[in-house]
Amino acid sequence: LHDTESLVIEYQPARYSIAIDPAKITSAADQKVKLAHELGHCMTKAIYSRLTPLETRERCEHKANAWAIKQLIPWPALKAAFFRGIIDIWELAEYFDVTRDFMQLAIDYYIMRKGLCAVG
Repeated sequence: LHDTESLVIEYQPARYSIAIDPAKITSAADQKVKLAHELGHCMTKAIYSRLTPLETRERCEHKANAWAIKQLIPWPALKAAFFRGIIDIWELAEYFDVTRDFMQLAIDYYIMRKGLCAVG
């Protein structure tokens, strides 16, 4: 884990281990986001190595992020938060107990998927 905060290792077909460097965890929300992202790699089988071409790595990262977003910030729950008046990124991040960066990633994802209007 010298170069990264977390990773997935596939040690047999469809058998994975997740490693997260505790020294690089900044909060409970950060740990939650990192774990969900790595689980996303496992659940979508979006695994790659350092030697994988960049385009493929980007697709794998997108799949892992999309899975994590859907698990931690489901579309119906996000819509409900909007209707309750929770629209600023920092408020949404606190409401869903995720990092602000991850909340922004989720908003961007749902803008692309659902045509949301930009918020906070």
